[in-house]
Amino acid sequence: MLRIQILNTPRVTSGDTPVKFPYRKAEALFYYLALMKQTNRNHLAALLWWDESEETARKNLRQTLYVLKKTFDFQVIESTDRSNLLFNPEVPCVLDIDEWLNNPETLTQPGAVRVFSGFFVKDAPLFNEWLGEKSAELEQSILQSLEKAFHLAYRQEEWALCEKLAKAMVATDEYHEAAYRFLIDVYGLQKKIYKMQQTFEKFRRLLLRELGVEPSEELRRVFNSHMNQKKDEISGEDFFFGRDRELDLFDTLQKKHAENSLKTVILVSGASGEGKTTLIHRMLSRLDAPVIETHCYEAERHQAYRPLRSLFKGLLDTSGNRSLKPAHLQVLNTYFPGIQHQPIPPSGLSPDLSRENLDLVLLEILEALLDNRTWWFAVDDAQWLDPFSLSFISTLIHYGPGSLGILIGSRTPAEALFKDSSRQAYFHHFPLKPLDFAQMQHFVRAHPHGVTLTAQEQIQLYEASKGNLFLVNSGILVKSTHPDITIEKAVYHELLKSRLQGLEDLDKNILEGLSLFFDYPDIYRLCELLAIDLMDFFNRIEVLKRLKLLKEQIIQNELKLTFSHHLIRDEIYNQMSLGKKKILHLKIARLIEEKLRNESRDRFYYPQLIYHFERSLEPERALKFKILNLDIFFNYTHELYPVLKDGILEDLPGPFPSQDIPQMLTALEKELDATSSLAGGEDPRLLKILLNHMKGRFLIKEGHYREGNQCILAMLKSAKDLESPDYFILGCRQMIYSGIQNHDLDMMDRYINLGIQKAREAAYPYDEAIFKRLRGLYCFLSNDHIQAQENLKDSLATLKTYPDRKYDLHQAAALNYLGEIERSRGDLEGALKWYNEALSLYSELNTTRGMAPILTNKALVYFQTDEFTAAASTIDQAMTIFEKSRTVWKKATALALKSHLEDKLQGKSFTAAGYSEILELASKIGNPEEIAFVKSLDPGKA
Repeated sequence: MLRIQILNTPRVTSGDTPVKFPYRKAEALFYYLALMKQTNRNHLAALLWWDESEETARKNLRQTLYVLKKTFDFQVIESTDRSNLLFNPEVPCVLDIDEWLNNPETLTQPGAVRVFSGFFVKDAPLFNEWLGEKSAELEQSILQSLEKAFHLAYRQEEWALCEKLAKAMVATDEYHEAAYRFLIDVYGLQKKIYKMQQTFEKFRRLLLRELGVEPSEELRRVFNSHMNQKKDEISGEDFFFGRDRELDLFDTLQKKHAENSLKTVILVSGASGEGKTTLIHRMLSRLDAPVIETHCYEAERHQAYRPLRSLFKGLLDTSGNRSLKPAHLQVLNTYFPGIQHQPIPPSGLSPDLSRENLDLVLLEILEALLDNRTWWFAVDDAQWLDPFSLSFISTLIHYGPGSLGILIGSRTPAEALFKDSSRQAYFHHFPLKPLDFAQMQHFVRAHPHGVTLTAQEQIQLYEASKGNLFLVNSGILVKSTHPDITIEKAVYHELLKSRLQGLEDLDKNILEGLSLFFDYPDIYRLCELLAIDLMDFFNRIEVLKRLKLLKEQIIQNELKLTFSHHLIRDEIYNQMSLGKKKILHLKIARLIEEKLRNESRDRFYYPQLIYHFERSLEPERALKFKILNLDIFFNYTHELYPVLKDGILEDLPGPFPSQDIPQMLTALEKELDATSSLAGGEDPRLLKILLNHMKGRFLIKEGHYREGNQCILAMLKSAKDLESPDYFILGCRQMIYSGIQNHDLDMMDRYINLGIQKAREAAYPYDEAIFKRLRGLYCFLSNDHIQAQENLKDSLATLKTYPDRKYDLHQAAALNYLGEIERSRGDLEGALKWYNEALSLYSELNTTRGMAPILTNKALVYFQTDEFTAAASTIDQAMTIFEKSRTVWKKATALALKSHLEDKLQGKSFTAAGYSEILELASKIGNPEEIAFVKSLDPGKA
């Protein structure tokens, strides 16, 4: 009996003995005839020996047939005549795919779903092509059989079998949307919401990454149907008491908002445990409009704009990005990394925005996404808002569209959070107060647990809880599970301790594990951390939910697991031993660290890494991520032509005001100085390099050249000692930028030479090309135009060979300098050609970083040729970019030229005071050519 397996790795057994084919083409010939049963000799010879002559191919075929006969010791393949071959029908044979397709019961073990997995024949492209087509045909038959069996099992409500069949379909074709729809539906029917959610997101990411499309409406409908059902179940489980006045007022306000797009802002405030979150969720459940929720955490209060990610992601997921300009997409991708699944090219909007300008740009984006539709945005625990998110929400409250209702929960009163807005007619404050004794008695009587308390017990409960709604509820739950317990006059945590009595060890482990996270934990990571089986975990979660210790929430259409109140989380965390907490925090940090990919999206994990490392056995390891976290929000506007990375600018824009940064840097320096060694193999000298680089760049940008240069020199020394070419090259570039700012040609020359030498030693051709561009600038400033052109053209030749657009801004800079050389020689037409070529790169990249100085140079050409209207139009474009950014390079030239042209063309007076301000700016930069040009336009000389 021959058993032929073609599912997964193909193999053949004769009886119980595996058949070993002497070579791959003999095996291929066997499989071909086993499937096709009969074929023509010439066709088979051409299929396997396509590059041989007909005579040689037929000879090889005869030899292979002879070898097969020897392999099996019987005639497995017969000749019907001189032209045709036949798989011997007399040989007892079982083909696994026939057995699999013809016997539905084997579908319950659908592990084998790939046909001829890994089978390939060298030098036989025609056979491999046939094999691919045949495999696809058979896999389609498998899918059809699986789907047929699935529908049969579905009608009979055999959900476990349905799940296996749907998984088999997914394994057979990972792009088969119907299979994912079946699997998601079955998970939902079995209440496996986390698995359903994970499967949906996995398929969604696959489609976006590989095909650039979203799942179909039909799949989304199935997913949303189960999520909405779960949401109804969750809301039905909540016991809600009182707050009738607040709910009635909310109903009135939200109705007016829906009918008239009347601006509505509601702030629910109160102490912890007064029912803010529960009231907000009850309010949201009464809305017909879509809702986006976000939660603020104390651990993220220094992470700029983090709570706003949910708002923009929710709108993008629902509305798509078709209504957004490329500039808007760039801002979203910069401040909310990973919010878009597709790479986003650099945009036309200068990334160099002040906080106020950024707030307005984000508001513009939000209005475009809303498109006048009614939405609600809910922010819980707003007392932990970072200053930048608070600034934006204040702007949103003041100037945002009426179609967006805003609901905020906070322990902080309205006046403290939104001082200017809290007095406006559209701002409504709902302060929540503790229950008085009569209200508490009513609460006890209405409670679904039906606990009866004596008069003395009611007094004791009120004295222990002070009327705090959460603590009153805790006392009732304690009495419902431990009827004999006495509610003593005590502080609240004794009530909480009572609720935790009698828990199984596994339950305690789960609660302790959950308490380690400041946000919603990843369930699968948590199970890995605690070494708990996933099914055991979910079984115990149901118990903990019944005890009202945990609850599930639907946030942004995702099911999240959290504590029923943060006070429970605090109590469990505080009861854990310090040693255990440190060990578990370290494990979590290491699990998160494994997700880092050395790209811009890594910063999404920095707050979590800082939080867990600070509380672990290796707290010093948090320092690295504190430095990286601060570095990504710095803004270095003196570096006009950065490298492009991950589709965005290497130096990401940052909202931190300059006056705040020295204090942040000093704190990091003190922490680093106190650290002599780092766990995990980190070298503190590398962190010192990072810190010196960051501090030096900032000081140079701010014009503190001496102090900034000292930091970069210290960085260079450490990089040399550690033999780190990457950091050495970065340090050389900083010293060159400082030399440019100071017009210090000797400094430029020295560090250009050092940079070129190090780039050559490290075999970094593109870094060498950047230094050659800077060498070209140095030669130009030294009036050596021939050497300048040679270096710039060498730099361009190398940079143009890079396969993507990473170095395009450096190319634009080189083209600009070539234009400057021609302009200085008097070849204005040649200069214009170079400038236009540089500007065309900006058009392709859709960015403005470093564009304003090139436009200023182009305007100077028009000015020198007396084309004043063209000069005025071009300088207006430059000034638009200068005004949106803090870039000052060539700004004095642009301001002077604009003022002069307005005087000449429009009769606007170029005043002596205006001239003095421009000359002061030019003097601060220190570029002799710019100072001379500004002085040439002195209105006093006119």
